[in-house]
Amino acid sequence: IVRTNIQRMAEKARQQGVRLRPHFKTHQSAEIGEWFHQEGVKSITVSSIDMARYFADAGWQDITIAFSVNLRQTEELYKLAREVRLGLLVESRQAADGLAARLPVPVDIWIKVDSGAGRTGIAWQSEAEISLLAKAIQAVPTLRFQGLLTHAGQTYRSNGPLAIQAGYAESVTRINFLRSRLLKEGFPKVDVSVGDTPGCTLVESFGNVDEIRPGNFVFFDASQVA
Repeated sequence: IVRTNIQRMAEKARQQGVRLRPHFKTHQSAEIGEWFHQEGVKSITVSSIDMARYFADAGWQDITIAFSVNLRQTEELYKLAREVRLGLLVESRQAADGLAARLPVPVDIWIKVDSGAGRTGIAWQSEAEISLLAKAIQAVPTLRFQGLLTHAGQTYRSNGPLAIQAGYAESVTRINFLRSRLLKEGFPKVDVSVGDTPGCTLVESFGNVDEIRPGNFVFFDASQVA
């Protein structure tokens, strides 16, 4: 069943030309990770440095830690960034400046955007704040600005498939509004990364996104059944 779930999501991403960067926090298993490898998946998401270390030791070379960066962990981040292509999330100028000062190796940087879930990230309406942060990141050679990242966690509170699809579409619209502004301001490339199992499972089209990061789909646990 797990293999079928992986194959279905990987094929859906392939057909639409979208990068699948699955979140491994659900299974946390190197063995299941290999099943993703067999489907051509090369990039993953994790939720902690310890998890990133575990999967780096298992051979994964492109890892995004989808949790806003903690500057007290820069020593561990430095060790990881020397071994793998490491992606980090920031949601403040202080975090970006801290990484620039303390992390002397290249890392990928995503701006964490709150597109409606109301949990973490910069509110999608804060255009000026996001623009200034993106410019600050781009000005630092070791911080490779990748784009905007969000998690439409509001889909978990939706009442039925149609509401889930609508919540996903609204999240994608909001983050692309921000991407359009950055492109108009001269950024050469701004990727959009989204991720939630309900939305990614039920929509026919992922829309104008570059990357999806669902994780719970691997098991379709009780939360998904509900």
